[in-house]
Amino acid sequence: MLFISLNGFAQHLPDEPVGPKLTTQQNSHLVKIAHNDPRRATLLAIIPGCGQLYNRDYWKIPVVYLSLMGFSYTLYLNQLKYQDFVKAYKQFYDMNPESLHYGTPLPELTGKNVAVSVRNLLNTKRERRMLSHDVIAKNKDYWRRNRNISLLATGVIYTLSIVEANVAAHLKSFDVTDDLSFRIQPKITHPDFRQITPGLKLVAYIN
Repeated sequence: MLFISLNGFAQHLPDEPVGPKLTTQQNSHLVKIAHNDPRRATLLAIIPGCGQLYNRDYWKIPVVYLSLMGFSYTLYLNQLKYQDFVKAYKQFYDMNPESLHYGTPLPELTGKNVAVSVRNLLNTKRERRMLSHDVIAKNKDYWRRNRNISLLATGVIYTLSIVEANVAAHLKSFDVTDDLSFRIQPKITHPDFRQITPGLKLVAYIN
């Protein structure tokens, strides 16, 4: 049975459902729950939180904004610290565009330390340090990597908020009440085969 049946269908309502007939109240319940348009939810989710608002998942809106704001602020701080070390890194090189030695190391600073003004972790104050070329280069690469990771994480969170709105809109059309039941029944036909193929099917119906 595991290898013969290939396709599965979830909450498929045939023209004549198996099991007890649905009452007018139950039929109206099915129509009532299938009202969220996944495409509209996806388009609205381009503006963070609007897709969740459309799906009436109000508790998810602060989660989306807090996540985006947290990663965005981390991106901002990493960018500031990266710029500090880039500025310090350039002190070791001739950065005068009109110079014949533009972009080459300055001989007078080879093997020496330079003063670097660096922001602290929360950007509340600056600290002045004397650092060598190698230390500054390592810090520059470190904060650039952190900035790129923060940018990627922000993009992932934004994309996930759109995907979540689309999936939630689809799930809104599924009946998850206590009246929903399932029944396993035999099946001797299969859409992918012309000959008779024994198998099983799972039928959902309302008690």
